[in-house]
Amino acid sequence: MSTVDKPWGHELIWAHTARYVGKILHIRAGEALSLQYHRVKDETIMLLRGRMQLVYFAEGEPPRSRDLVANEPFHITPGLRHRMIALEAKTYSRCPRRSSMTSCGSKIATAAPSSASR
Repeated sequence: MSTVDKPWGHELIWAHTARYVGKILHIRAGEALSLQYHRVKDETIMLLRGRMQLVYFAEGEPPRSRDLVANEPFHITPGLRHRMIALEAKTYSRCPRRSSMTSCGSKIATAAPSSASR
């Protein structure tokens, strides 16, 4: 496993293959990931603990927002703009959907107080 520091917290990379990367994201309360989209990547995220606001929209549509709760997956299709905002420190999982859910990598995010250490 390797750790990659990010401005919003850090990632633990627990799997890396030519087809996917499995990550656990630790996002500090009040921090947000950049607004992004993927042309090809199809992924599923799942909050493990904490509170997270997900802002998402298709091109040309107004932004929508929803609060995710623990163990609730959300499918992000290619082209969907999305941004994750930690309302509390959080952990979430992201799983690219190029293969079955049981064999694909996943990204897991956890929220931790801003003063928490790794």
